[in-house]
Amino acid sequence: AGRDASSGLDLVKSAFKAGCAAFTADGYAFGDPNNFLHPSGHPHWREPEFKTCPHCSPPVQGQVVLLLASGGGVERIYGG
Repeated sequence: AGRDASSGLDLVKSAFKAGCAAFTADGYAFGDPNNFLHPSGHPHWREPEFKTCPHCSPPVQGQVVLLLASGGGVERIYGG
């Protein structure tokens, strides 16, 4: 059973990596948009400039993570 579980886990990891590669190939940019936003109180919070300001329209769309049960804990594999 351990061998089957291991090969199944490898299959899940490979599928996750392939999915991330497909998103990247289609122009998806992985990352946390919050790292690019203006600080609280900035005038663009009230009137954003989406076409000209990289802080109003971050260059990334989000971060994906594969969570796996591992030895009583959780293993995180980030995409991108």
